[in-house]
Amino acid sequence: MVSRIKERLLQYKQELQKRTIYKDGLPGSSLDIVNSLLKDLEQDEKENGWILVDERLPDPDEHILVSFFNFSLPMIGRYTVDDDDGGTFRVGDEDESFCEHDLYVNAWMPLPEPYKED
Repeated sequence: MVSRIKERLLQYKQELQKRTIYKDGLPGSSLDIVNSLLKDLEQDEKENGWILVDERLPDPDEHILVSFFNFSLPMIGRYTVDDDDGGTFRVGDEDESFCEHDLYVNAWMPLPEPYKED
């Protein structure tokens, strides 16, 4: 849902930029309001971290943290895409999918960077 909202705001921004002589910085203008909402959405994504699978899927074959609809602990997995453009969330580096274990992914987030000593 958030991605649809973001897409719609980006469309509004593009249309407003075409139609107005005041491109940016006019407080209270429609363009200013759209820009503020886009910044708020971006900040919310950074603070929350979890991305719903209905909103966006991860890049294929990158390790991610996954959350489940029917299990309380997150796990590390990856998303793969087959030749028919269908996708599956897989357990770590294994070929088995989470669905094979009756685990259903509802959200994901990128893994943090590994610790590096200074």
